[in-house]
Amino acid sequence: MLTDTLPIETFVTQRFQLPRVKKVLDSLAVDPEKLVAPIVRHFHEMGLFTVPRQLEEVILEDLLNQLQNSPDIRMLVGQAARERARLASQRR
Repeated sequence: MLTDTLPIETFVTQRFQLPRVKKVLDSLAVDPEKLVAPIVRHFHEMGLFTVPRQLEEVILEDLLNQLQNSPDIRMLVGQAARERARLASQRR
């Protein structure tokens, strides 16, 4: 049964499976599971706990924007890059 709204956690998890979102996630080189919490927190801070069907595309665009521009996401990407560099230097 389709409902008029979708919980934001479910929305984010489902949209992470879309090809255009996966492309962004792949470019970040961070485990997508680590990115769900900051994205959901962003929406909660905006007072968005469910997504009305008619706003799904708008919320998806904001999700993509957050993945590319959020300071929290950038911090996670930087940490992952530093960890990869550290591991690479240990292998030498």
